[in-house]
Formats: sequence, C-alpha cells, structure tokens
Amino acid sequence: MKKIMSIKTQKQHDNDADLSYLGKFHRGNRKSFDMETYDGFWFTPANHWPHNPKNWNHVSQEDKEKVIKQYGSLKKADWTYARKDRQRLIDYYRDKWSMIGIILKIQVGISEDGKNWGILDIDNSSWGIESDSGEKYFNEVIEDLKHEAIYKLKEIGFTEEEITVALAAASATGLED
Repeated sequence: MKKIMSIKTQKQHDNDADLSYLGKFHRGNRKSFDMETYDGFWFTPANHWPHNPKNWNHVSQEDKEKVIKQYGSLKKADWTYARKDRQRLIDYYRDKWSMIGIILKIQVGISEDGKNWGILDIDNSSWGIESDSGEKYFNEVIEDLKHEAIYKLKEIGFTEEEITVALAAASATGLED
C-alpha cells in the first residue's frame, strides 16, 4: 500500500550560485577590456564586451535594427549591456537580490499493513534562479519540477489520477520561503 502524503514547494537561498555569466571583479592590473573599478576592483565582463559583431549573428536583422535605433549602434548596445551586468553584480553584493533554488518536496508513505508507514522522500529542485525573477517565472519552474515528479511517481506505481489530485492540492498551498 502506498499514498502521496504531501507535496510542498519551497524557495531556498542558493549559497553556491554561479554568477560568472555576469562577469567578475578582480584586483590587480587592468586588462584592456576591463571596466571601471568598484571599491578598488576592476570589472571584467563575461558577455558583450569587448564588442564582437559575430556575437550578434544569431539575432535577426529586424531585432538588430531595433537595438541600433535604441542605442545608436550594436557596439554601444554591447557597452550598455556590459555596464548593466556590472551594476547587476554590484547589486548582488549589496544584497538587493540573491540566487535561490526552488524545491518540490514529495513525501510518499509506504506500508504493508496500513498501520506502520515508511516515508520515501522525493525532492526535485532547480537552482541558480535570480530571486527577483518574479512569480510567473517561479511558477514555470515549479511546473517543470512537477513534470519530473509525475515521471518519478509513475515509476513507483501511482496512477495518473492519484498524481493529478495530489499535485492539484499542492498547487493550492503555494511557494513557501
């Protein structure tokens, strides 16, 4: 005998976040493409700078024209984007945002006699999420985690109906901090 006892979603702080996609601050000699300092550190962008026209090859001509209209050139857009990444990283270090993980926790009860239950914990998670991504994005992540959970619960032997009822009840509880 088995039953889905609980399904919860949680947000947790990501203490091991990879922020390299924004760039990095470093001490020492300035490299030719480094940007101005922040508290004595040079900023080396990970993207956008130095400008490389090939980085725009995947962008449609129509979108490039929109960017050029907004920034004056693709090079100026790259510079602006790199400065935004720099500011984003500064804001991270000033605790204006953080990285989080979203965890879907499922507890399955298993019993041979219906009186004594063992608990099987199933955790699905996604990490490296920007804390200010918004509820819409958080809900998309949760839906992806639920799809993974459906597969795992079916492997254990739960029916589609049992899983649907349990997930519907879990959706009503929301995302816990």
